Amino acid sequence: AATADRVAELWAKVLALEAEKPVNDLEVTQTLEQLVTPAMRKLTGHPVLLASLGKLGQYWERLGNPKRAHQCLFLAVSPELKPDGMSKQQESAYRRGLAAAHDKIARIFQRACGEYEMASQHWEQCLRLEPTCREGILGYSVHLFGYGFVKEALALFKEFEKHLPEDEYCGEAWSNKLLAMNYVCGEELTVEDIYAEHQRWAAVVKKRFAAEAFTEHPNCKDPVRRLKIGYLSPDLCGHTVALYSEVLLKYRDPEKYHLTAYFCKKDEDAHSGRLREYVDKWVNLFGTTAGEAARIIRDDQIDILVELTGHTANNRLDILACRPAPIQVSPVGKPAVPCKFGQSPRPAEPGQQARCAL
Repeated sequence: AATADRVAELWAKVLALEAEKPVNDLEVTQTLEQLVTPAMRKLTGHPVLLASLGKLGQYWERLGNPKRAHQCLFLAVSPELKPDGMSKQQESAYRRGLAAAHDKIARIFQRACGEYEMASQHWEQCLRLEPTCREGILGYSVHLFGYGFVKEALALFKEFEKHLPEDEYCGEAWSNKLLAMNYVCGEELTVEDIYAEHQRWAAVVKKRFAAEAFTEHPNCKDPVRRLKIGYLSPDLCGHTVALYSEVLLKYRDPEKYHLTAYFCKKDEDAHSGRLREYVDKWVNLFGTTAGEAARIIRDDQIDILVELTGHTANNRLDILACRPAPIQVSPVGKPAVPCKFGQSPRPAEPGQQARCAL
């Protein structure tokens, strides 16, 4: 009972800290460390302790201190913290906690240190401990794909899907899988295979967002008015997308086109500031749900919504699934096959640059 009380008290304080201030706040991180340190002696091996050490590691990483983050996370996986005499249920919870800690360590090696081998080792250890760890499977598959091990990544994406409830939407996994499939087109997979997978994904997305999808739009039908065009992307900043998009924004005919930029990232930079000058309206959609963002765009009466990310990182294809504009296109992001909800266009021929328009 005393242990349970200490667990409840520790976790309540951890959650209260998160709710009170941003997780990248130094004061919050230091306070959490003060809570966790004495708990290490009292709650040896308890899943809540492992989770708390995991959070502490994440906080230090976000503060730009990967070395301190490693120290906290390595404590979480230290054999010295493993208690004796655990029940079968306790052993299972302990293994899940260790797996989660190894996943977090791998992500720090990947992001903060660029250490491919070390990251791979910790993800493999994560999946040995907990073969069904969704975060570990997804993280490792993306990691492998990023380093060019496409076939191995696809095998892990397939494994990840086995642990998803039927028709569950996981945009990050699907996007990375569909992107990876293009790199083995003509080898392991045919164009028809890739097209079929896009159609399967489209069916899941359509079902997931059916309740939030708009079927009518209040756009003015005046044929001589300016067209309202929206550009949707998290990459309207220091990114390749910003470089080629700048031409579209800067040299449009302002008498014919009203432009709105929908930025989907928290922090803007100097490139974002420059692009702002070329559009009539700039909206930051960071932190909004797909439904909330779609309503904002629909209320702006956008005629053509141009999505600039495709299946690459941080995309917001979920917004397009809610149909906020009568015409929506996604012309960049990857060579793929045409794909539009509710339609069945013909697959692209091998070697043809095609588009996925949701």
